[in-house]
Amino acid sequence: MVTITKIRGAVSNRLIIGIGVASVLVLLAASLACFLWFRIFRAPAPERIEQVWAESFEGLPLTKSGLHTRSYVGVSDKTASAGRKSMLIFRYLFAKQLNAEQPFIIEYDVQFGKRYPFHAGQFRAQVAITPSNNSSLDLPLLSFRFPDEVMIFGTLAGNMKLKENRWYGVKLTYRESGGRCKVSVVIDDKVRIEGEKAIETWHGGWNDPCIRFRDWGMCYIDNIRLSRIVK
Repeated sequence: MVTITKIRGAVSNRLIIGIGVASVLVLLAASLACFLWFRIFRAPAPERIEQVWAESFEGLPLTKSGLHTRSYVGVSDKTASAGRKSMLIFRYLFAKQLNAEQPFIIEYDVQFGKRYPFHAGQFRAQVAITPSNNSSLDLPLLSFRFPDEVMIFGTLAGNMKLKENRWYGVKLTYRESGGRCKVSVVIDDKVRIEGEKAIETWHGGWNDPCIRFRDWGMCYIDNIRLSRIVK
């Protein structure tokens, strides 16, 4: 036999109050759980790429683009990866004030020529970061030693068969973390090569940095783009 007892008066009121308090506690617990989950497990803000500077060598004189050059460096209309002109470098360099905090991305196109001051093994197309008052490229971020070596911080980091008179697209990403400079290079969206070095043995600090391109033979550079990575 089932007995049904009706609850009235004070008992009913206490039951309603208890249910209300329990509901509030459940909502508070759920809110706290959501807050803690987002604080602990939420994904970091996505990175954004902001272009700082670009040069295609098609228009203004180089002095107006902020580039500083030395002899045997100049705009050429013999070849270009896009447009009609590119920068010809033969043994000397051109440079520009970086104007961007790390981490950053340098993108450019490069073509290797046929003239070498010594022999093919000595030919390197280099990209480096140095203080503005120092033209030394002893430890370039990236250098191609023709015909098949890719070097990062002056150390062999990978091999890739390089061809003359062919344009290669290069994307170099530079970050500093844990006292280390870290470089990741992607060539033609296919080949990825990475390397790192202690900051103190690279540049010592981020003071008045300058980006420098140079080679020990002949090459063409085109479509340089410098971008910051920001959150």
